[in-house]
Amino acid sequence: MFTVPIKLDATERGASALELPSLSLLPNPTTTVTTVVYNIGSSNDNAQYLVVYDLLGVERYRQKINVKKTEIVLEVSHLAKGTYLISLEADGK
Repeated sequence: MFTVPIKLDATERGASALELPSLSLLPNPTTTVTTVVYNIGSSNDNAQYLVVYDLLGVERYRQKINVKKTEIVLEVSHLAKGTYLISLEADGK
């Protein structure tokens, strides 16, 4: 099972405020693979990552992602059964 915390930082007004970061996992929970659907809302070409943490805050997996795409298939069968946190790191945040 995955728990997905999402922190939204929306301080702008207008059309750009509609481009908020989003993240979902399908299926959730899973034991083998899950599709991560995301929108970082960044046009920056800096490194962007999807990071998986266990509940102790230990990083268990990190994958560079392409902001021009909107989904990746994440293999999770190598992780022990449990609850994990998924984070999208964009623009160094």
